[in-house]
Amino acid sequence: MARALISAALCLFLWAPSIAQAAKVHGAVILEEARKLPDGRYESQKDWEKTVGFFSSAYGKQKYVVWRRLETTPKVSGHYIENTAPNRTWDGILLYQAEGKIFISVLKAEPKAKG
Repeated sequence: MARALISAALCLFLWAPSIAQAAKVHGAVILEEARKLPDGRYESQKDWEKTVGFFSSAYGKQKYVVWRRLETTPKVSGHYIENTAPNRTWDGILLYQAEGKIFISVLKAEPKAKG
């Protein structure tokens, strides 16, 4: 039991700096190194595995987050991270790889109508 706790603490310690240094878009954590594009998307400066690994560590085991693998063509890989939390500020994060580049889009949550 003690070994498991030490291992878990060590994993958290190793991943925490990367998440703590992350940027936020509409309240969603994204890679700090991501380059903003004119159309509101971001381009990851890391490879596909490291980009997905970052988001997995940030959102992999959260109660209100659902991961979906996108059905795409062989030249495109993708994941959609859906946020189902009440009072959320973002609805989803789209990660996809096309033509050797990795893109990140954060979908802002629409405000709920009062009434």
